[in-house]
Amino acid sequence: QTAARTRFVTDLLAEIEATAAITARLLEEHGRLRAMVASLEPTRESLAALADLLDGHVRLEERQLFALYQEHVPAERRAEVEGRVRAILGR
Repeated sequence: QTAARTRFVTDLLAEIEATAAITARLLEEHGRLRAMVASLEPTRESLAALADLLDGHVRLEERQLFALYQEHVPAERRAEVEGRVRAILGR
């Protein structure tokens, strides 16, 4: 579900020139986060590195990407996206 939702949302964002750089960065970070979790060692340093990357990632999504999304995607299209994401999640 998460992969389908991510692909759907990133495909939509790829249509918006203003989000291209942020979307590329977030996708790269998704890969880094998955790799870090897959090879996570229970050490203070590795947990701190994961927490730092995740914190920065979430802040970028919340403060920049979502603002650009709301600014550049019409309300009707956002409602359509919400419906598609809810369907993917089974809600």
